Amino acid sequence: MLASARRVAALALLASVVLLGAPACGQRADTGMPSQAASDTDPGAIAFAVMTQFSRTVGPRPADSWGEIRAREFVFHAFQQYGYEPVLQEFIAEEAGKTLHSGNVIVLKPGESGETLVVGAHLDGVKGSAGALDNASGIGALIETAARLADMTTPYTVAFVAFGAEEPGLLGSQHYLEAMSGVERRAIRGMVNLDGVAGGEVLYAYGEEGKGSWLLGDLLTIADRLGIELATDTVLQVTPPVSRGVGYEVAGDHIPFAGRGIPVAGFVAAKADLMAARESFYPMNTRADTMATLRKEYPGQARRQLRDVVRVLEVALTSKLAKQ
Repeated sequence: MLASARRVAALALLASVVLLGAPACGQRADTGMPSQAASDTDPGAIAFAVMTQFSRTVGPRPADSWGEIRAREFVFHAFQQYGYEPVLQEFIAEEAGKTLHSGNVIVLKPGESGETLVVGAHLDGVKGSAGALDNASGIGALIETAARLADMTTPYTVAFVAFGAEEPGLLGSQHYLEAMSGVERRAIRGMVNLDGVAGGEVLYAYGEEGKGSWLLGDLLTIADRLGIELATDTVLQVTPPVSRGVGYEVAGDHIPFAGRGIPVAGFVAAKADLMAARESFYPMNTRADTMATLRKEYPGQARRQLRDVVRVLEVALTSKLAKQ
């Protein structure tokens, strides 16, 4: 009974993000005590509600479109609901001979030190796709994790970033790093990417080979301690020197960080067989990427995988990490 009431409260709170309307960026929404509401819900419940609403109400959101603008507004006001003061970082970039206007939504959770951990998820998608797996799932995990940490003490400053224009070429994450000073970049101790994290057959964790492998190692250790099964596969590993690829066709926003020598890790939900190229990540980047498809393919997996990702992240971001 209590669990059901908590789920209803979480859904009602998320619905208010949409129903409150769209105050101008920089104008704070009336949040009440959203972080307390987040801590009272079961892990993954808010993330699943966000994933559902984001994919259904925002819909297709290719870079430099009205859909992507709606996505930024959704994320901006969701962060406000949980007591944060988000910043919209707009940018113009060139890719494949086209000029694109996009933006990142950024919130900072001050920690006990100036060392920063970046947790990112891209908010755009491909044309014609609701993008439930890719990447409403990542946005859901990002927002719930931020909500749960709002009133917690963290050993590091945490930057929660919803990146724009990932699909055309990782443009938002590249701009995020390029806009920083050298001091700010050197303060980044690691980056965790949330891209397609819920709705597949198996939940994977991936990371960097070499000296940055400690970040993946910490995530796997935490998962093991929590009794959460995370798969790994060499297909997903980031092998220095890094340019754009990660061993599978669709690169992610962790790549610009890895290219600058910043340790990276991430989560992705995919099929047990990763050797089938794009089919391994179905329905990613297709019109079939809807909540209905995910329920049909793997019933209940999206909820379970969001729960697992949120639980691991909450422990990781409130703990001292290895930092080898």
